[in-house]
Amino acid sequence: MSEPEPNPAVPDGTPQPTDPEAILPEPVSPGPDQASGPASPRRPTRLRRFFLRHLPLTVAGAVVLLAVTAVGLYFWASSARFENAVRKRLVTGLETLTGGRVEIASFHWRLLSLEADAGGVVLHGLEGPGEAPYARIEHLRVGWSVLGFWSPRMLLRDLEISQPQLHLIVYPDGSTNQPQPRKPRKPGKPSL
Repeated sequence: MSEPEPNPAVPDGTPQPTDPEAILPEPVSPGPDQASGPASPRRPTRLRRFFLRHLPLTVAGAVVLLAVTAVGLYFWASSARFENAVRKRLVTGLETLTGGRVEIASFHWRLLSLEADAGGVVLHGLEGPGEAPYARIEHLRVGWSVLGFWSPRMLLRDLEISQPQLHLIVYPDGSTNQPQPRKPRKPGKPSL
């Protein structure tokens, strides 16, 4: 390709606006923070193509994994080992709340119906070793409801107490066998 001849009317040889090369802008290389250009389409990367091609399998795998995890958690939470851990946690919580020694002979729950059964619940107060305990419940059944999905609230739906016994002993010095909470309750704050 040959160079255009300089126009004799222009002494320095710069092209005139009627020249086709003068109309086109000079190409500018993009800087490090600029895109390669608005007209160049982005080609998907190899990983993105792989993901888009296998999207249905990925979603199906995630759903299956979630279902297997949920079923596994249900069976784990329904196991005797987990029920025993919950029973121990209840004993610790009741002992902290009441200040007495608590025994729960048996504990079972049904997660799908949100019900729990406890048998042989005994609260020992400040009585002596040969005296009757402060409180005893032969069987306790509790049912609750969960309301709200985004901010769930637990509401007591059903409470059944079988054969409750309360033994309040007043000793000659005026003291009783009633246990006192380990942490004193703040005024105006509920105990539960």
